[in-house]
Amino acid sequence: MPAGARPSKGKGRGDELRMVKRMTTIRLSASADFGQTGQYVARITGRHSKFTFEREFIGSRGGKRGDFSSADVDDPGLYEIRDATRKGKIDRYRVIVAEGDLVLIKIGKDAAMAIARALGEGRPLGEIVRVVQGDDGERSIEILSAKQAEKISAALDVDAAIAACWDALEGLDPKGRKSVLSALRAKLAPPKSAALDEASHGIHDANDGGVS
Repeated sequence: MPAGARPSKGKGRGDELRMVKRMTTIRLSASADFGQTGQYVARITGRHSKFTFEREFIGSRGGKRGDFSSADVDDPGLYEIRDATRKGKIDRYRVIVAEGDLVLIKIGKDAAMAIARALGEGRPLGEIVRVVQGDDGERSIEILSAKQAEKISAALDVDAAIAACWDALEGLDPKGRKSVLSALRAKLAPPKSAALDEASHGIHDANDGGVS
């Protein structure tokens, strides 16, 4: 088992990873009971009208009876793991996100369907899900609408701009900082003459509108 993982306490078969540390490669595995077939690991890329999901089957089979399938995953994405048991097929869904390194998060089918729909619309995974960490340290995901993702992106752009400005200002003495800030204010505020011209045009437009 890779470093940074411990055996799962859940009931999912073949689920050998429960994330406690970040990783760069995650192994997803599926298994089949004796006499059963049809296990697989797949990457989900969208929705399908007949088969629920658009899938890219990944990994390879192993074991003496070909009863084991696994894939070493190093790309963020939405994944499905199907186990073949005597009681029927069991599907499990996982989101792998990049937060420095890769993080594995368990999700249900409803969440998987929502993410798959957004992926099918052409949205990147990073704009669909956001990792949330609970008080107990467990990670889960929040599924973002396109509008929510846009707001978050705009806020990050502002934060990045502020950080870049601060990095530049830190190398200056107090006088230099004031000069830079004054220059920025001047660029952001329109010249007084331009402001007066705009106001003047507004008055003329109003007067013209009153002439019959």
